[in-house]
Amino acid sequence: MTKSEINNINSMEVNPEECSPGIQQYLDIKRQNPDTLLLYRMGDFYETFFEDATILARELEITLTGRDAGQSVGRIPLAGIPVKAMENYLKKLVDKGIKVAICEQLEDPKQAK
Repeated sequence: MTKSEINNINSMEVNPEECSPGIQQYLDIKRQNPDTLLLYRMGDFYETFFEDATILARELEITLTGRDAGQSVGRIPLAGIPVKAMENYLKKLVDKGIKVAICEQLEDPKQAK
């Protein structure tokens, strides 16, 4: 797999300790809510990763891209929606019968470690 290729590994197959801190937190929350699509707030976007990103991109017809999750994991699927458009997209997901969990960012990104 080249550095730019997306690794379509399932989130449950990933060792969180091999991931970046943000992805570790995402995985911890996702594992507590395995039957929901997790929208994870990162700045001005709600982002999804792994299989949730693939579902979000397909169901909302938005772009699927990738993000580096750590050296051993590589690039994983990423899809996101702007915070300002959340209400419209959330309604579309719920109308399709998709269960959604929303994880809000509690600290100012400028203060993040």
